[in-house]
Amino acid sequence: MVCSKYFVLTMMHLDQKIKDQSSSMAVESITVMLTAALREVSNDVLVFYDKNLHFVVLIGLEQPGDRAVLLKQLKRLCANLEQNELQGYSVWASVSKSYATELKNYKLAYRCAMDGLLYRAVNESSHVQDAEKIQFGWSLYFPFDKIEKLSNYMSNGRLQEAKEIISETLGENANRNVHHHQMAHIAKTMFLYMLRHANKTAGTDDDLHNLEQQFLQRIDFAHDYLDIENALIEAAKHIAKHSKPEDTNRLNPSFISQYIELHYMENLYLDHIAEIVETSPKYFSSYFKKTFGVNYVEYLNKVRLSHAKELLKDSSLTIGEIGEKTGYLNSSTFTTTFKKYYGISPSEYRKQNPNE
Repeated sequence: MVCSKYFVLTMMHLDQKIKDQSSSMAVESITVMLTAALREVSNDVLVFYDKNLHFVVLIGLEQPGDRAVLLKQLKRLCANLEQNELQGYSVWASVSKSYATELKNYKLAYRCAMDGLLYRAVNESSHVQDAEKIQFGWSLYFPFDKIEKLSNYMSNGRLQEAKEIISETLGENANRNVHHHQMAHIAKTMFLYMLRHANKTAGTDDDLHNLEQQFLQRIDFAHDYLDIENALIEAAKHIAKHSKPEDTNRLNPSFISQYIELHYMENLYLDHIAEIVETSPKYFSSYFKKTFGVNYVEYLNKVRLSHAKELLKDSSLTIGEIGEKTGYLNSSTFTTTFKKYYGISPSEYRKQNPNE
């Protein structure tokens, strides 16, 4: 506990610019270095190591108004550490509000500083995040149709296309300057979509489990969105090695369902897909009904409408635009088909399921 009347709790995080463990400094040395540097700012400083180059710092203040000066000093301190004692590391911090030095306030300060880490904008360039100035926002970009394609690209070994979707999705969210924890959540969801097509036999060893644990750790402690993007692309490369091989015989349920997921927004006439799987329309129709339990048109409509429902809930597209994006030639056909399956029109469904 600090001795001053007031305090702030600062979460300081270091990140190696080049991931080379052989050149990393010992945690004990970094702790001593940070303590010495921070005592040039305040004599009342306590530094604790958490994990993953994450440090919890208590800094005493004589008056709450001293916090504004402290923020400026911390910005200079972090920049100086990067240029001198901690070359090779990026250094940044989140600073809580000021609190009276009472035991009950330490937990509040910790939560406040953590909010600064979680809710910092992914394009934040400053070394110091002021937790008092967090601006909340939820303008996320999560294209369900492309994420479905991403998972299927993995099973088909189309790694380049998968990487393009990863970069486009995360890049768009970076342009919207979403919060760090939101970007992390998007990346984790994309990771799980990719992982679901990994061969089940790969789970007999710890390879994929270790990959998941390492990926989650990298995401939680990523410095910026490019770190998150790199982690996701590296995971995609690894998962692709364990992906289920594509059956050379296209007339199989796995290929057919994946093809429909990738192309449902196109004019998928029965004759066309029968040609893709190299059989006659009549045989394909009979095979599909026997294999999937429903006829081809009904299955295709259910796939299209499931994506349409997500767009109705999570996008601002018009009814006509959603119909077009999900494979219907016009809004009238889309509305009629939607109402046939769900009993209500797309606009009524949207009213009942507002964006959460």
